[in-house]
Amino acid sequence: MAGKRLEFEHNKVLLIEALNQLTGESRENLRMLTPELESFSLNSVSNTEKRNEVKALEEAEQATIYKSKMEQNHFIPKVALKGHYEFIEDYLSLLDPKWFVGIGVQWNVFDGNQSNLMAKKSKLESQIYRERIEEAEELIDLSIVKAEQTYQSTLQAARIVEKEIELATDTYEITDKQYRNDLASINDVLDSLNDLEKANFKLQVSFFDQRRAVAELLHAKGTLQY
Repeated sequence: MAGKRLEFEHNKVLLIEALNQLTGESRENLRMLTPELESFSLNSVSNTEKRNEVKALEEAEQATIYKSKMEQNHFIPKVALKGHYEFIEDYLSLLDPKWFVGIGVQWNVFDGNQSNLMAKKSKLESQIYRERIEEAEELIDLSIVKAEQTYQSTLQAARIVEKEIELATDTYEITDKQYRNDLASINDVLDSLNDLEKANFKLQVSFFDQRRAVAELLHAKGTLQY
């Protein structure tokens, strides 16, 4: 027992030191904490929001779509308005100039082909992003189903352990009464007490697993607040 107590105190010191580094909270305040895990009920679990990973892929997809459209515009022949100031010496004097306005087409074949190729490349990139988005959404849907199953399993595990605690408590009380009436040995009492403590510890572990499952479920649904 003394060895177990020493190991517990050593682990507690390490835990306080780790929490101090992670949170910046003073060691004195951390030593005063007496946390106790309880069952965590998640009522509003139906809401689902778009994950940041999907939002980033969608933004990249839109960017490549806009880029493709811009490059396609370079491929379209440009219609240019030309205005020039000419002197028609045969019919007009130098003091009577006349404006000539005409419409012309500008089309550089080499540049047009390059723009067309770049537009196709950008369109292909947008299709790749679309495939990644669909793949990510499928994986997210799968992770939601898995997280929901894990959460339900932790609830069931906690209920089972609670029954174990009830049984271990009854066993300990009966054994303790038997010991007081010289019907059981001290070892029997210690064994039943040990079983009760193990059951209580299993319940705390199940509560921890339950909270971790809740965090994973909220993360999968995109509603986890950091």
